[in-house]
Amino acid sequence: MMVVLLSFVVAWGSDMNITEIEVRGAARTDTALILEASGLSPGQEVTLEKVQSAIRRLYALGLFKDVRIWADEDSGGVSLTVEVEENPVLTEISFEGNKALKERELRDALHFTEGQVVSSKVIHDGRRSIKELYEDKGYLSAEVRAVVTPAGKGRVRLTYLIDEGKKVRVKRINFIGNQAFEDGKLKKLMKTKEARWWRKGEFKEEVYRT
Repeated sequence: MMVVLLSFVVAWGSDMNITEIEVRGAARTDTALILEASGLSPGQEVTLEKVQSAIRRLYALGLFKDVRIWADEDSGGVSLTVEVEENPVLTEISFEGNKALKERELRDALHFTEGQVVSSKVIHDGRRSIKELYEDKGYLSAEVRAVVTPAGKGRVRLTYLIDEGKKVRVKRINFIGNQAFEDGKLKKLMKTKEARWWRKGEFKEEVYRT
């Protein structure tokens, strides 16, 4: 959520300067980092564009789920309050329902681990990475759901619930429009093979794409 209480800046124009900046809500994040990332500093002329840019910059850090900037008029200009709500720290990652793939394979597909600050986007991207991994292994109907549970103040546990579904097998390969070559010759050129009693006919997304 993004809230900026600076309607008076628009009304008065851009001749107001920042007198001071206060940071609230930062339990783990260094105040100096927040101020530097915002691009705001005392003495600057305050405009709506600068404040909106500051909010975008702070969100881009990936550390906060909410950023608000409040403004109050004082005798010398404008006093700003930057209020943040920090994203939680991940204390544990677990997987349920994975039989075809080992936990190490699933962890390697993620771009984060325990002890890191995680946002809802990071968790969603992790779910998508696991699903893509299953698809590459031939589990095209695999479903993955992320469940986040509190683990104390500012901390969460993450569980990925996996329904692998059935692995896709290649029963038959058909060609349409081939006149110069026989089907058999084309099949020999393919890495993807039809199922036979001596082979499984596995469908792998990454092999099929090549």
